Amino acid sequence: MKTLIFSIETIILFALLLGCSNPKRAFQKANNENTIEAYENFVKDYPNSEQCREAKNNIYSLAYIDALEKNTIAALNEYLTKYNPDSVYVQKTKNSICSLKFENAKKENTIKAYEEFIRECPGSTKIDSAIIKITVLRP
Repeated sequence: MKTLIFSIETIILFALLLGCSNPKRAFQKANNENTIEAYENFVKDYPNSEQCREAKNNIYSLAYIDALEKNTIAALNEYLTKYNPDSVYVQKTKNSICSLKFENAKKENTIKAYEEFIRECPGSTKIDSAIIKITVLRP
């Protein structure tokens, strides 16, 4: 009886070890969970695996979506701080920040607010609109 228990325990332990040492299975598990934490754990456990780059991209994507859903400059800046320069979403994040800054300038609707926007977001597609607003607001 002891031999049977030992054998079952050995088989279970062996199966667990096989499951844990297989990057493909671990990556599939992370995909099934589809969370930043699951992918970060995968990257930590399998940094040299062929799926590591895809796991990192999934982290960037999920974190970007999370920052966009929060829809605040602070959340988007946090994303840039944490994932810059690796993320493919860096430029999109910067564009989103500038869009929010333009919306804030519109709410404030002062020359100072628009000038600050122009200074902080020189490459924004909203620059022309800010210049027009400044022109209208000037006495």
